[in-house]
Amino acid sequence: MTAVFDIPSAAYTALAVDSPAADWLPATRYSQHVLQVRALMDLVEREHPDVGVNAGLAASFAVLTRLWRRAPASVAAVLRDAQAGAWSAWCLRRLLGRVRGDVDLAVDLAYLGGFALAAARSVGVDAEAAVPVRAGWIIVPTLGRVRLGDAASFGVANASHASGRLRFEYGGRVVEFGFDGTAAQDSGWEPLCRLVVDDPERFAVTLDDISPYRRLFGRPPADRLDAVQQRWWQDMLAGAWQVLSYRHPGWAAAIGSTVTELVPLVPDSAGTGVSATARDAVGVVALAPPADPAGFAATLVHEVQHSRINALHDVTALYADAAGRSYYSPWRDDPRPLGGLLHGCVAFLGVADFWRVERAEPEHSEFAELEFALLAQQVRVGYRTLSRATGELTPAGRRVAASIGPVLRRWSAEPVAERSRRLARDLVADHAIAWRLRNLRPDPNLVARLVDAWTAESGRGAVTRTAGKRNGQTLADAGAAEPSTVLMAESSLRRLARSPRTGSAGHLPDGDEADRYLVDGDYRRAAVLYGLRIEHDAADTRAWIGLAISTDRAHDGETSLSRAPELLVALSQLVTPRPDPRELASWLDRHLPAGTGS
Repeated sequence: MTAVFDIPSAAYTALAVDSPAADWLPATRYSQHVLQVRALMDLVEREHPDVGVNAGLAASFAVLTRLWRRAPASVAAVLRDAQAGAWSAWCLRRLLGRVRGDVDLAVDLAYLGGFALAAARSVGVDAEAAVPVRAGWIIVPTLGRVRLGDAASFGVANASHASGRLRFEYGGRVVEFGFDGTAAQDSGWEPLCRLVVDDPERFAVTLDDISPYRRLFGRPPADRLDAVQQRWWQDMLAGAWQVLSYRHPGWAAAIGSTVTELVPLVPDSAGTGVSATARDAVGVVALAPPADPAGFAATLVHEVQHSRINALHDVTALYADAAGRSYYSPWRDDPRPLGGLLHGCVAFLGVADFWRVERAEPEHSEFAELEFALLAQQVRVGYRTLSRATGELTPAGRRVAASIGPVLRRWSAEPVAERSRRLARDLVADHAIAWRLRNLRPDPNLVARLVDAWTAESGRGAVTRTAGKRNGQTLADAGAAEPSTVLMAESSLRRLARSPRTGSAGHLPDGDEADRYLVDGDYRRAAVLYGLRIEHDAADTRAWIGLAISTDRAHDGETSLSRAPELLVALSQLVTPRPDPRELASWLDRHLPAGTGS
């Protein structure tokens, strides 16, 4: 039922260049899922044989094997479904003690029977299988669900497909119906929703709002959608697909050959859009309701890049994250392992390319211009780190990373409005300084020496308290984590920069006056106002960040405010009377040890 596949050489470099259709992906996905199921079968037979019997695991696998001999393409279509990967990976992790289940193990394992039933329906032959009951629902992967009990009902039911009809029996209740849309209304059958777009070419995905294994994305999934909500997703997908097909045909091809399922998420408290992919469910994009078709299209570009990196990494490892070794990522508020940084660079390179083209559209040309400039600059920062840390990348991973460089060099010749270029530079600095203040703590011994030096040179006193207050975690403390798309919260400066302009700092949208001057490029006035804010509240982190950016720009060079802000803030809290932050920064520039802040 499975085989080992060679990945085309171009697949490792096309992620950054042309993004063609991933023709290799369906076969590798199917093979991966079958291997996971086979490993699961062996582990259960060795360690939990009785549970395996109760779940009908071997019997369901035997049904799939029999059907595969008769119609391999039909069985492959069922088993390469993303839910097969999500389910089998979850069960393997549960058996290995890496996750803890919330239902009996037999309920989890019996899900294979649902795939057997779906395959029997697809092939058109009779078959029997055990299927799980969760909170009263029986879910048949790729097909839909039916209720056979109340919310407290959990267990294993008997199911069959015969003569084109499905039959389920659990707890003394039986439901049976044809699968041609003529089921009796009291059967309770609820089909999975399919979103199909035919303009300008066919694109179809499943809208999964019922699978128990859609809870893999770090955000709560939406509950069952009603007909109005399903239609909303249909219309939004149609709009996004038109944007992609007419203006981004390469990305449309990549998405069309990769994305098979959407999982609606509950929006976060701020109402902002979130999206995610999971390594165990390649082809699934989980996302909160998008604001507009263009934003939806950009999200699909972003997540298809993550999906294809995950698929490549499963077949041929791209990186081997060193334990405890983490790096700065321009999109995250936490230190990231190198694999996470590679994910970010590839994903946001795709999004930058999307907005590069969208600049030609009048309805959002200014927004697109800034997004392209900002994302391209962020990828440059990440790419420089990848280039210096190639030891953790495999040969295949180095090929992926190396392919980013030519794209960035080509983009350097792209005309970009001066305002967007300037704001992109400032927003990249804004994130980097905020990240340092959050994650790095200065060496207490260095802080103590600098306090002594300041006291001796200035003749001022110093308070006695512990130096080097921790702001988060050091790079050495940070552990590795799976690549994710949870991004750093948008700063007030970025929100202001992305707001429509009205012509001057005094008339920009609501925001702190210092931020408005910074966005308008009046750095000297912004620096004065940030300094006043710090004098009023030395713990005003946003003011320290703004002061660092505006001072650097006003002096056309990098100062200790941006090179080592965590050190400067620590010093400002330890010397008394508290000095003017710009005076302290000027002094620290002359005393900062070589290499600090690099």
